[in-house]
This record gives sequence, C-alpha cells and structure tokens, in this order.
Amino acid sequence: MPWSVMNIHEAAVRFHLQADFVESNADILVLVEDPDNSVWYAACRVGDSVCGFVIYSDVALRDRDLCMVKIVLEDEGPDAIGAPLEVLEQLSPTSDPVANEWRTACYRTALGVCTIIAYSAH
Repeated sequence: MPWSVMNIHEAAVRFHLQADFVESNADILVLVEDPDNSVWYAACRVGDSVCGFVIYSDVALRDRDLCMVKIVLEDEGPDAIGAPLEVLEQLSPTSDPVANEWRTACYRTALGVCTIIAYSAH
C-alpha cells in the first residue's frame, strides 16, 4: 500500500484498516500503538485467517493531526519487529516464509531474546 495522509489516532487507523483490508471493525481483533517508534500493530481477520499488520506513521511529516501513513501486511516483510504478544498470539498459522520470519523476529523482541552472531572462546 502506498503512503497516504490521515489523522493518526485509533479511530482513523481502524477506519483505514476497514476500508482497505477487513470487512468490519469487528475483524480488527487487536490494535496496539507503539508511540516511541511511530508504529501501530494489528491482528485482523482476513477471510478465514488472522494476519498481522504494521501501520507506519511518518512523524517528521506531521502537520497538526495529519501525517503520512503506510499499512504493511506481515507477508510483505515489514521491518518493524515490535509487535507485542497480544497481537502475535491472535495470528493464524501460516506457511508464508516472509510472514514467519517477521513473526519470529517479533517474538524474539517481545520475549527479550537476542541472537548471538558469533562467539569465540579465543
């Protein structure tokens, strides 16, 4: 989805998710704001599955209550990996490798796990 201009508050985020991705507001199962990173995370029912969404807002472009916003699905490889457990635990199983990579990175962040790239005892 391209960047669009909108008010960045919960009602507006719900409106845009409903307009572009879900059939009703009831299909937005969890919506959580991460104000420190200008990101929202959502678990939404799309057809028979529950998918993860990342809603980016460009704070630098804020003008009053308007800002640039972009909605990215988990299978599109979002780079924001701070989705909380309350979002991740709602998601349906998937075989999509991109979505699974994003979920794994989010679980690691949520659980405080980091990866050791290299270790040498020398």
